[in-house]
Amino acid sequence: MRIPAWKTAGLLAATVLGVAIVAGHSAGAEQKHGKPPAKRVIQRPRFAPRMPALARRPVPQRPASLGRATGPAGADRRLTALPGAQTRPAQFLANRNAFGYRGRFGYGNGFGYRNGFGNRNAFGNRNGFGNRNRFVGSLANRGRGGNGAPPGMRLIDMRVMPLPPGSGLPPIGETRFRSRQIVLQFGEGNTPEQITAVARRFGLTVVAQQTIGVLRRTVYTFRIDNGQPVAGLISQIDGAGLNVAAQPNYTYTLTADRGGADVGDPAQYVVQMLQLTAVHRISEGNDVVVALIDSRVDPNQPDLAGRIVDSYDAGCGADAPADAHGTGMAGAIASHVGLLGVAPDAKIMAICAFGGAGTPEATSANIIRGVDYAIEHGAKIINMSFAGPQDPALAQELQIAREKGILVVAAAGNAGPTSPPLYPGADPNVMAVTATDQQDRLFSGANQGSYVSVAAPGVNVLVPAPNGGVQLTTGTSVASANVSGVAALLIAQDPARKPEDIRAILVATAKHLGAAGTNPQFGAGLVDPLAALHSAPAIVGEQSAHAAPAAALQPQ
Repeated sequence: MRIPAWKTAGLLAATVLGVAIVAGHSAGAEQKHGKPPAKRVIQRPRFAPRMPALARRPVPQRPASLGRATGPAGADRRLTALPGAQTRPAQFLANRNAFGYRGRFGYGNGFGYRNGFGNRNAFGNRNGFGNRNRFVGSLANRGRGGNGAPPGMRLIDMRVMPLPPGSGLPPIGETRFRSRQIVLQFGEGNTPEQITAVARRFGLTVVAQQTIGVLRRTVYTFRIDNGQPVAGLISQIDGAGLNVAAQPNYTYTLTADRGGADVGDPAQYVVQMLQLTAVHRISEGNDVVVALIDSRVDPNQPDLAGRIVDSYDAGCGADAPADAHGTGMAGAIASHVGLLGVAPDAKIMAICAFGGAGTPEATSANIIRGVDYAIEHGAKIINMSFAGPQDPALAQELQIAREKGILVVAAAGNAGPTSPPLYPGADPNVMAVTATDQQDRLFSGANQGSYVSVAAPGVNVLVPAPNGGVQLTTGTSVASANVSGVAALLIAQDPARKPEDIRAILVATAKHLGAAGTNPQFGAGLVDPLAALHSAPAIVGEQSAHAAPAAALQPQ
C-alpha cells in the first residue's frame, strides 16, 4: 500500500519531536539529582622559573617551527657564506617572520608583515603610515615607528630606548653565527648584580661588552659554557620573561676572488659611463664624510692620500693587515691621483670591522660598534659593502642613523636571482644597490627583489689595491661604493638634503633598464649623477610639497 508523501512527512516530524522531548527530560532529571555535565579540564602551560628581581619583558607566542631559511651571503664576489646555509624560495620569507610572530622583528612592531623587502610598503602594512603603498626599494617614505617605536614616533625621540621587539631566534637553516656565543642586551633598570645572575643562571661568561651610544645601553657578548645550542638558549631566555633581548652573534665574511664569468673592459670605464668629468665641474663631494665599514683600508695608498680623515678599529684587531676589499671600496669613492673616484674630494672614515687571519670576518658586535661610531662622529653617509643575515640590534641602529639624517647605502647581495633578500641591504632604512657591467647588463650573481633601489657599475671595475697597486673588482660591493660617491656629490651640493631626498633624486633621474617600470633586477635603473645634480632642486622641492600635508596628518 502506497503512503501519501504528506503523511510520511508528518510521521517524521512527530518522531523528531518525541526524541527531543525525551532528551530534554533526561537532562532535567540529571540536574534534579545533582549530576551536572562534566566540566572541561584546561591544561595550563608551565613556565620556566622566573627571577623576581628582574622586570618581565612580554614575549609573544610563536609557532614551534618559527623562522625561515636563508641563502649564502654575498655583497660582492669576495663574499661567501659559512658552510651549512640552506636556500628556500624567496616567497617563504614573506610568511610570518625571521625574529618573531608577525613582524620582521616581532609582533606588531611597525616593520609588519611582508615589509622588509619592499612588497607592500617600506615600513610594513600595519604601521599607520603609507598603508599598502606600493613603493619599491628602501627609503620610500618618511614614515615613523618600527623597531620598538610606536607608530608616529622616532626611536631617537623616545625617553627610554626600547629593546629590539620580538624574539631574536635565528631563522631556520641559518648557520652564519658563532656557535658558542650569544649577544644580550638588558632593559633599563637592570643592575650589574642582576646581569651576573642571568649569566650564572644560563651558564654564560662575558667575553666582551661595549657601550653603544645611540642605543643608550651596553651590548654584551657571552660565551656559552654549558654546550647548549644558540637557538635553544635564546628560546629559554625568551621563555623566562626577562627584560633581556637575546640573539646570535652573526658573522659576515669577505673573500678574495677576482675571477669570474662576467667579461668587461678592464679600463676605468666608470669615468665615461657616469660622465665624471662633467659631474666634477658641479660637485666633487667636498668634505662630505663617508663612513666605510669594511676590512682594513691601506692608509699609504697614494690614491687615498689626504682622504682618510678618521680610522676606527671596530673589532679587526691591531694586527689586521691592509686588505684589498676595504682599500678598493675607499678608492671607488675617493681616488684622486692615478685613478678617479666618483667623489674625489670626499673624506673617508675608515672603520675596520672585518679582520682576522686568513679570510676577514666580522660579527654582529663588530658591525654594531662600527655603525655606532659612524653616527657619533659625524658621518653623513655609511657604506656597507657586505651582505648576510638579518640582525635585530643592527636594525635599530640603522633606523637611528636614518632618523639622524645619515644615508646608509648597502650592497643588494651576490647570492643570485633566487636568493632570499640579504641584509643590511634589505632593511627598510637602507638604500640597496645592484651591479651592472659596461653594456648595462645586470651582474649575473646579483640578488633581485623589490628592495633594490638603483643600479651602478659593478663588473670589472678598476680600483686601488694595497701597496700602491690596482685591481679589478666585481659585485654589488663596488656598485654600492659608487652610489655612496654619488650621494656625497649631492650632499656637497646641498648639505641640508636628507636620506629620503637623496633616494628620491637618484630614483627619479636614473636611466631606466630592464622591464617596464621599476623592476626587481635594476630597481629604478642606472644612477645618473649628472642628471641628479641638475634636477635635484626641483625634485627635492616636489618631495617637500608632498611631504608637508602627510606630516600634518601624522600623530605626534
